[in-house]
Amino acid sequence: MGYQVMAVKLSRREYEVLMRAAWSDADTANQLNLAPTTVRNYWVALFRKLQANNKAMAAIKAMRLGLISIYHFII
Repeated sequence: MGYQVMAVKLSRREYEVLMRAAWSDADTANQLNLAPTTVRNYWVALFRKLQANNKAMAAIKAMRLGLISIYHFII
């Protein structure tokens, strides 16, 4: 039984949105000068890329993949 390695590439905006996983979509949109629906679209893309169902799982999977560390989050 082997392991499947996922190669995940994030855009700059996806990364910026992911760093604000603890924020509401409205707060993220305000900070990044985006529409809230655009932020939600980034989350949908992140969920798909990271095979996650919510923001917390997306952040955990990104950390496990080495894409980010706990120190990257903007709290």
